[in-house]
Amino acid sequence: TTHQIDDYTFETLQPFLMYNKNLNHRLSLDTKLLFQRNDDIGLFYAGGSDAIKFGLIDHSYMGDIGLRYNNDRFNISSGIAYDRRWHTSENSHIYTFSGGSIVKGGDYYFNSSKSCVVKSAYFQLQNEFPILQGLKSTLGARYDKSINSIEPGNSFSKISPRLGLVQKVTDCLNIKLLHGTAMRGLGLKESVDNIMYADVYKGLPNGTSTTFTAKPETIETSEGSVVYYTKRFQTSITYFNSIMKNPIRAYNVITGFVVPYLNVAKEHKTSGVEFD
Repeated sequence: TTHQIDDYTFETLQPFLMYNKNLNHRLSLDTKLLFQRNDDIGLFYAGGSDAIKFGLIDHSYMGDIGLRYNNDRFNISSGIAYDRRWHTSENSHIYTFSGGSIVKGGDYYFNSSKSCVVKSAYFQLQNEFPILQGLKSTLGARYDKSINSIEPGNSFSKISPRLGLVQKVTDCLNIKLLHGTAMRGLGLKESVDNIMYADVYKGLPNGTSTTFTAKPETIETSEGSVVYYTKRFQTSITYFNSIMKNPIRAYNVITGFVVPYLNVAKEHKTSGVEFD
């Protein structure tokens, strides 16, 4: 809260169903279906007699179905996932109070036919090495394909691999090493904002017809940790090093005009030690 009349509320409703079944003594089925509703509700004071009141509602459906196979020496997990998000016109609104007049806007946010869809497939193999007693490896990969009907130029596909090693030193002590990559594409609000600001940009002096697109940002993480655990107590210390490439940020196209969201041509690096 920055002013007496400012107010911002973020509400999330997320019911879900999970179903798990052992198909036989080695094979099991895991499924999940989730619905999510997000409400952004706010009233912001802009100075003088100007204020903005809004309520933006978006929905998403997420589903996941996977199989897990367990053997004495290894186990395999694989499956597919589906994620669809869109704004809804139900109870959504944007009003601007300026100089005593009320202006309704925000039609970009109310187009329920425009959505972001991500389809994914994943595979993971965990194996024990016969060379070193107590050494387990995890090798996995995830494939994501995005269909962005709001910004077709922001559709993408990407493979994210990961590798992990766990060495059992004693019954209570493990050493873990992990290296993996992950990805984040443009979200629903970012895609809508890019379209909205692109139209505004066309109407500015010296403005041209253009579109604003961004590639997915990628993060690479390496971790090393020592874990000690008993039935009643567990502690760990972890060193991590992360590099984010192509981070998505608000980008200044011309002076006084900011367009969310484009990639920044730099890497963000983070490293540290975490004690749990």
